[in-house]
Amino acid sequence: MRVKATHFIDTSILASIALDDRNEKECLRYLKRVPQIYKGNISLLVLGELYLSLIDSINDNISRTGAFQNINGVIDHLNLEFVTLEIPHYNHCIEKIKKADSRLEITDTKLLAEALGSECTAFITIDEKILESRKISELIRTAHPLDVI
Repeated sequence: MRVKATHFIDTSILASIALDDRNEKECLRYLKRVPQIYKGNISLLVLGELYLSLIDSINDNISRTGAFQNINGVIDHLNLEFVTLEIPHYNHCIEKIKKADSRLEITDTKLLAEALGSECTAFITIDEKILESRKISELIRTAHPLDVI
């Protein structure tokens, strides 16, 4: 496999397929391409945010268990790598993101900092606030799954 680029995969991509939302089809099409073309990165923060959204959104224990199993299967299949940054570098990246766009929520700021600090080629998301931020896109390429399919 020849890796075309390294992508940091936002929580929104995985949540879309776990929660069957309106972006599910394009997120699935993108994720199917990750192991073939891209190196996919996530972080423990992505998993924490994802699992919290599953717990908040799915009340039935059987359905919730199924969603957790599906996500675990997806992560295993994609052969994702986990990003961890040294604290000084992480803090520096957080400050860069906050300076670029202070309107972002703290979790989005942290995820973008992880992507920036790990030198990913792109931050893949369906979050419109991130995608529309011109200043963020000057720091790190942000893309919708349809942009990279």
